[in-house]
Amino acid sequence: MGSLCEVNQKVRPNNQIRLSSSTRFTIVTFADGHALSSIAGRYTSFLESRSLYASLHGYGLRIYFHRPDLRRSLVWSKVIAIHENFFHGPELPSSADRDNDWIWLLDLDALIFNFNVKLESIVESARAHHQGNDVDIVISNDHNGVNAGSFLIRKSEWTRQLLRKWWQTQVGVGMDEKFFEQGALNHLIHTDKSMAAHVHIAAIRQFNAYGYPSGDLYRFREGDFIVHCPGPTLKKWLPAYAQEWENMMQQCKLREAWMHAGTQLEISDQASRVMLRRDTDGV
Repeated sequence: MGSLCEVNQKVRPNNQIRLSSSTRFTIVTFADGHALSSIAGRYTSFLESRSLYASLHGYGLRIYFHRPDLRRSLVWSKVIAIHENFFHGPELPSSADRDNDWIWLLDLDALIFNFNVKLESIVESARAHHQGNDVDIVISNDHNGVNAGSFLIRKSEWTRQLLRKWWQTQVGVGMDEKFFEQGALNHLIHTDKSMAAHVHIAAIRQFNAYGYPSGDLYRFREGDFIVHCPGPTLKKWLPAYAQEWENMMQQCKLREAWMHAGTQLEISDQASRVMLRRDTDGV
């Protein structure tokens, strides 16, 4: 844990947050009652890791404690959340590049361990290694196909059209139906040839490493950005990872190292919106 302590202790808050910046990132997580119960009551660490990470890097954070559409499984709410944040939220200033908004969809059963990793670096890496048009989705693959537990998506007209197709693809996806929204997206990526120009498949450990007992190709190691425990086989390890995370926070004294980065929690009247912003007056 020593090396990870050093890495995280070097992270310094981004004190120059500008909402008019040409590139903005927002982290989106769903944490309704079912999702919270699935992580065995250890949700404090999972939510705190996002709160700290967003605050340190000047990212937006939205936690949905409700299900926007009761007609479908909770995971389908990701599609609604993307559309809501990109196309129904406040407009960017006219000087900003409207195609440079990004959302990081991160399932609740994931913990951020390496706070030094920036979302900008993941996008830059994807663009540097991608052949085709500008990247609109950065996602990773496992043996089942794409995994939608941790992926980045860009605000663009292409994304607007994708969301409509994605929502409608829940019918007729065959065996992929058991994976709900993930199976539908996987179906689109592998059957629509035009998707290749917009979707970058990243190495899974770059921002979606799996918890024990995953195989070597997927398994989380010290220094990796996050650990993700999808599915019942991996979810039973969540309490152990939550304890490891808390041990890291205490032994490395990270809360103390970052405490001068004052944050203010705002809860809007539109239930379930949680945003963190840095106090600019030093209080």
